Amino acid sequence: MLLPAMSVEQEFDNAVAKIGKSLLEPQGFSPRAETKALVVKIHGWSFLRPRDARFSEGVGLWVADNPGRFTVELGVVPKDGRFFDAALLDDDNWLKFGRRERLGVAIHGPEAPESFEGLLERDFVFFRDQMDLERRLHRAILLALQRGQAVWDRFAKLLAQKT
Repeated sequence: MLLPAMSVEQEFDNAVAKIGKSLLEPQGFSPRAETKALVVKIHGWSFLRPRDARFSEGVGLWVADNPGRFTVELGVVPKDGRFFDAALLDDDNWLKFGRRERLGVAIHGPEAPESFEGLLERDFVFFRDQMDLERRLHRAILLALQRGQAVWDRFAKLLAQKT
């Protein structure tokens, strides 16, 4: 008997369990399934670790289908906050919920084109199948860890000034 094909969400959850947790938990991040970004329904994961008495720093991962794609975000949120509620802009009224940014924007800046040949899309990483998803997720999380500290420092400073 053939098993039904896994949904993109199931493929993503499997990849996060295998790749995401193995790379992020040893760095002190704790995983949490995420289903909302303020009022928008999403399918994702946040990995948060304490930064100081007020804030947590984190990596957010969420997936979309048709075609299969995921995004990786870096951010700082209040201790009791939810990662995907954080603002995407520095001057946003939502800064009380924290600040986050997509990895491609953190690396290349907000004015960068939406795609970079051979590296990653500015906002999304596209994948073909489970193996491709795992390979690209591994690469993207390593990039997030390499670039994260500067982003977390910048956002923590911004939030300390504005909240």
